Amino acid sequence: MSRSSTTQKSPVFSDTTVVDVDVHATIANNPKIDRAMAERLDEPWSKIYDPDVETPGAYRKTSNHGVTIPGKTHGNVQRVADAEEDINQALCQRFGVDYPVVNIPSLLDAHPNFDRIEPQMRAMNEVLLDLFLDEHDHIYGAASISLHDPEASVQEIDRMAKEDKIIGVLVISAGQERAPGDPRYHRVYEAAADNDLPVLFHGFGTSSFMWNADGISRGINEYTPHHVLGHPFSQMWPLVSMITEGVPEKYPDLNTVLLESGIGWLPQMISRLNREYEHRQDEMPELTKTPEEYIRDQFYLSTQPLSEFEDPRHMQEIISIVGADSIMFSTDWPHYDLDTPETVESLLSHLSDEERAQIMHGNALEIFDIPV
Repeated sequence: MSRSSTTQKSPVFSDTTVVDVDVHATIANNPKIDRAMAERLDEPWSKIYDPDVETPGAYRKTSNHGVTIPGKTHGNVQRVADAEEDINQALCQRFGVDYPVVNIPSLLDAHPNFDRIEPQMRAMNEVLLDLFLDEHDHIYGAASISLHDPEASVQEIDRMAKEDKIIGVLVISAGQERAPGDPRYHRVYEAAADNDLPVLFHGFGTSSFMWNADGISRGINEYTPHHVLGHPFSQMWPLVSMITEGVPEKYPDLNTVLLESGIGWLPQMISRLNREYEHRQDEMPELTKTPEEYIRDQFYLSTQPLSEFEDPRHMQEIISIVGADSIMFSTDWPHYDLDTPETVESLLSHLSDEERAQIMHGNALEIFDIPV
């Protein structure tokens, strides 16, 4: 394995290849990345990101009620701004990750200023390439797109597909005007399929996941309910919408990966979708297979956050139901509630060596076409 650094792999996984499919480079309140964004944007957007420019009234993102990911207001959370220090050393060396797949999460579809979305999307992807991917052979990335402007996203997919280190396209599961399976967005999925790029939907854990359901958001007064509900709810939405609107049937070569929502919610969704399909096939005329078959053929889930039952056997049962061939390992680095490879491996003891290898690297290497 070629690396641009001299970091050594953690002895815990010295004999196992580990692909981490959800590693974050942080854009908000991150001076290094903010400066890089400012350099790649024209006015008026450049000064919004430039940390050295005082801009009265400027805003960077939609409000999460002043709360950061750990539920604190002071913003003291770990940032990923340097590929060598924050990924090679802090993640790869410490946890034994061989191939990190990096994304820059940003609420493009929840942003109130539509004029800003396209230039920000392009700048984010250029920052991802320049600061994280181009100089590091083992680091790959998912380019950000926005469903608000399907035509711009199609152009960005075609542009990013020319980059060898881009192995997928990222959509944050929050803020879309319509359900992700809506025909308006099908041209985006067609472009992704035509370019052999999986679509990665990333779950979201604060109020922005509520899909404009303001009543729900206003009824939640603490961070904990947001964080409990947000990730699985925000991923049930694209899964159910894409299945019932026939997206996987229309684009059989399209693979979809659902990030940062865990896997515990999927068995119930499979059961509900199968039942509704049995009763209401007339509402899903495009489908030629059961929803479960589409899910098992074309949808994948990342491990983080793994459910924390008091009896670990329950988590093992869920892993067996979902299937090792549908699961990809992820840490959610650098967030405070990340899952380490050791944490995940401890719950895979009931699986065969082949099944464990599928989860830790096999599925990701195949779906993202990462050369080893």
